[in-house]
Amino acid sequence: MKHLLTLFLALNYIFSFGQDYSFAKEFTKGSLTLKDSSIVDGELKWFPSQTSDLKFRKNEKEKPVK
Repeated sequence: MKHLLTLFLALNYIFSFGQDYSFAKEFTKGSLTLKDSSIVDGELKWFPSQTSDLKFRKNEKEKPVK
């Protein structure tokens, strides 16, 4: 029984990292709140990880900024 539980938890852990995040593959609409409390609207591209970077652009034609 212990082995089944361990196997279940291991598979659950593996598949939780394999989720399809749309905002990780392409830019999606969003907004940033800056330190001075101003809000900037644009497009975001971000992967939910502590070591990843956030990419932002105001419109499709601009070059993304990290």
